[in-house]
Amino acid sequence: MPYQNVSHSDPKWMRLPEVIEATTLSKATIYRKMDAGIFPQSHRLRDIRAVVWFRDEVMKWKRDQVVSEGIGDLL
Repeated sequence: MPYQNVSHSDPKWMRLPEVIEATTLSKATIYRKMDAGIFPQSHRLRDIRAVVWFRDEVMKWKRDQVVSEGIGDLL
């Protein structure tokens, strides 16, 4: 895979504070759901020493939560 320069504000990635804000979940809940396999897994970017989530995976999880609660028609 060719080297890709990924900045801290890359639109494809979300850092933990962004994930917390987007999902309204606490850090502990996010990691608990990850461990249970019901939340997208984080990824470690060694070149910038960061833990990130794919933005599209988090947003899909969020949409799926809305649909599973039966309020998808409100979006």
